[in-house]
Amino acid sequence: MAERLVAVLLAEGVAIDSISSRVTAFNMLDTVRALRFPAILPRLYVVTIYESEKKPPGDERLTRVWERVSIDGSVIGEVTSNSALEVGSPSHTSVHLFSAVKLADAGVYRVTVQTATSPSGPWTARGDRVFSVVLVHPDEIAQLSLLDRPSDNPSLPSTPDEQSSPDPT
Repeated sequence: MAERLVAVLLAEGVAIDSISSRVTAFNMLDTVRALRFPAILPRLYVVTIYESEKKPPGDERLTRVWERVSIDGSVIGEVTSNSALEVGSPSHTSVHLFSAVKLADAGVYRVTVQTATSPSGPWTARGDRVFSVVLVHPDEIAQLSLLDRPSDNPSLPSTPDEQSSPDPT
């Protein structure tokens, strides 16, 4: 295959501009912080970016490529999609969505990308990306919740009256 996988991105959100085909990833992640186990990651987007060889002049062929993305060898989840890639197109981006990813325990999870020219294979490993899942310590939770309280920050109003009344000076 003339395409080369150049990036695998993991994110909690993705926006795709239907006119320009630009992809914006939100909350890219390499670590998931869980309060308890099992933990549920509501959405995990896997964005794959390919580059390909220069197209010979006059070549208008399309290559149908199947892409399979799995988390921990499909134990957690697997998505298969196909794309019609223009031979020699400078780049191609695919977006895959996993919903309600169940993370049984803390550790390292591996997202694997494979491609094939038919849905039955043979499948070729193209790349992977790992992310960590860690348990948040109760002290960290307490610290974070303290930072969110307005009364702990003198520059923020701490009562509704202070929030709505104009400054008397």
